[in-house]
Amino acid sequence: CKKVCVFAATLGMEMDRLIRAQTVRSGALGLMLSSLGSERIENACDALETIIRSATGLHLIRRFSPGYGDLSLTLQRHLFAWLQCEKYLGMRLSASLMMLPEKSVTALIGLDDQACADSAKGGCASCSLTGCIYRKT
Repeated sequence: CKKVCVFAATLGMEMDRLIRAQTVRSGALGLMLSSLGSERIENACDALETIIRSATGLHLIRRFSPGYGDLSLTLQRHLFAWLQCEKYLGMRLSASLMMLPEKSVTALIGLDDQACADSAKGGCASCSLTGCIYRKT
């Protein structure tokens, strides 16, 4: 790809508080809210991809986050520092590199003039890491 877009997104601490409070009341409700939060942050990232595609006129290559495949989770420290996540989004990074609030994402998206044939497949089908423990057949 010719360019890379790096971003961070979060639903904020209020979502984490809501999930914890409702989990105490009902494990099933807490699980439902956690799932809803995961869906919402993914939807926000998808919406950002649409904005990037529209603003740049370039083709996007599937977003990738630290900890997936062979992209080291330790990259998270660099992304947090570079994007100033704590200052602008209130996001923090734990000693074990977990993001707080939990419903948060950092990612990289490749941008190019031409669509990548492999990226159209998406997911594991487009990944060359055939030995990955997370690979879905």
